[in-house]
Amino acid sequence: MRFISKLARTRLLALVGGLALLVATSFAKVANPKLVPQNAVYVMSVPSTADFWSAWKGNTLYGWGQKVLEASPIGSDLDTLRKLIKNIEGELKFGLDGDTLSKVIAGVDVFILGNPSEGTMSGGLIAKVSDKEKFTRLMTFWEMAAEKAAMEESGGGEDKGTTQSENTSVQQNKDTKGGQEGSKDTPEETSSASPITTETYKSVLIKHFETAKGAKLNYALLEDRFLLASDGQVLKGMIDRAKGEAQEGGFDQAEDFEKVEKALAAKPGQLYLYTNQKALVESHKAEVGPQAALGAVMAELQPVAMGGASVRILSDRIATYTYSPFAAGSENSALRKLAERYPGDVPLEIIKFAPASALVTVATSSFDIYLAYDVVKQIMKALPAEGPSFDLDKQLSEADAMLGFSIRNDLFPAVGNEIGLIVGQVKMEMGIPSVEGAIVVKVRDKAKMEKVLTAVSKLIEEKLKVMTPPPSSGQSAPPAPTFKTETSKGISMRYVEIPNISAWSPGYAMLGDYLVVATTKQTIETMASVRAGEKPSLTENEVFKQMQLSTKGNAFAFVNLSNIWNTAEDIAGATAGTQNAKQILDQLRILRAVGGVGYTKDGAGVSESVILLGASE
Repeated sequence: MRFISKLARTRLLALVGGLALLVATSFAKVANPKLVPQNAVYVMSVPSTADFWSAWKGNTLYGWGQKVLEASPIGSDLDTLRKLIKNIEGELKFGLDGDTLSKVIAGVDVFILGNPSEGTMSGGLIAKVSDKEKFTRLMTFWEMAAEKAAMEESGGGEDKGTTQSENTSVQQNKDTKGGQEGSKDTPEETSSASPITTETYKSVLIKHFETAKGAKLNYALLEDRFLLASDGQVLKGMIDRAKGEAQEGGFDQAEDFEKVEKALAAKPGQLYLYTNQKALVESHKAEVGPQAALGAVMAELQPVAMGGASVRILSDRIATYTYSPFAAGSENSALRKLAERYPGDVPLEIIKFAPASALVTVATSSFDIYLAYDVVKQIMKALPAEGPSFDLDKQLSEADAMLGFSIRNDLFPAVGNEIGLIVGQVKMEMGIPSVEGAIVVKVRDKAKMEKVLTAVSKLIEEKLKVMTPPPSSGQSAPPAPTFKTETSKGISMRYVEIPNISAWSPGYAMLGDYLVVATTKQTIETMASVRAGEKPSLTENEVFKQMQLSTKGNAFAFVNLSNIWNTAEDIAGATAGTQNAKQILDQLRILRAVGGVGYTKDGAGVSESVILLGASE
């Protein structure tokens, strides 16, 4: 057991006490929507800590996390920590386990506010206290430990008489019901060397805690609500709303909150997350310079005022459902028009190219190259320029002659609304990694795309010619690599073999209305066979089936982590450090896959995603 100094032990006592509070509150449908500030940018909420804790205990990651801690560098200190916690539990007369703490605090909301003008973020939490006696004991213990640590750090003795927390504990018990009748606001009170000061606001006792490094926490217990904020004025605003005396409303008054709340109620979970896009945009208005200009660009594009997500924890997976309704007045938003033009009510065609063994598959059917170009131009215009202003249109026009085609007049019209990335097998060949990867693009104008491909092929051949090594003395120069054309099963492929790198033969082919640009010609052949139904596709993969994801959508992503761990182990087997790599991979195998699909429905952007888990090793 490592030696822990007296001061470090006291600090640890304070830390453990604080963590005990946060175990039941740190994972924050909004439990206290009227008290959370209306302009909160992010809100994390757990309406029932008991339900959350029960679900988390039943999840595979719960036991896995404990095993990882045991095997980590801090594993040797865990026994010391357990003994310390046991001592604290003895003083508190109750356990600090999740079962107990989830009964002390019934529900919680954690929120973040943006203060861009000051370059800082502030936040807070609201917890519903269901066992006031245990909660008060826990708070008093933490305050006394924090004060003791502060006195020891300042060189004071261990016994300095009554601490600030002891002086205010009786007052706090009275104030938990709203304060004494007729009491008035009082200025801050403090005791020597104490990091905690107090004041009374509208008959509510407020405590201010400041760390040695200047970090501040302000908190109060009002009836059965524990209120905490890093900004004292934010805390007073919560008290005003709790008393019905606030001028401004709570988070329940934020635009589209009710729509999001109703949608998430139909897809219940244990954890809820909210993003107040309108408040985020408003916060950027206080900024100056390029940040303000960039914020204005993003605000113009943003069609959503509020978005939310419900997180459902099951034994073998964590499933997330998100809902983001389009805000009133956003009808002319380019992103909204794009999402509604391609709602994703049919299966994504690009997924049909992915083999069952694919490591990564990403696809979208709502790609607009013109919109993407306009966004890039707006962002570049918003950013500060060093020297003469940068004209992107002019730069592209000047590049046309060198490229042999026009980016704006040939490439842009040729590219359709679907684009995707597929990564198949990865293996080592003669010490060089061989990746079976491809970009798949729907082609709108085949003639223009052929012009682009021909020009790019010539540019590549010219570069390869320059890279070809000179001949040895008395020998003729080796021929420079050129693109070859090969037809297989009615498919014409063009590819080039890279000298001394047999694992790579990049090329391309048109498969129907889709252009496949791949790292090897074998990859093109494989994808052609998969699309033709001659080889198993991604949807036939057992791991993918267990995900229960739809292929209908305008955005899709799937990562087969099980295959990635197997690939990593194979690669590690060909290199040094195999044993260490295997130990790490064995721990990671609990993560089997992650994926999601997005679509547009009933005036909202919707997505469903899953993290699939396996048994803990």
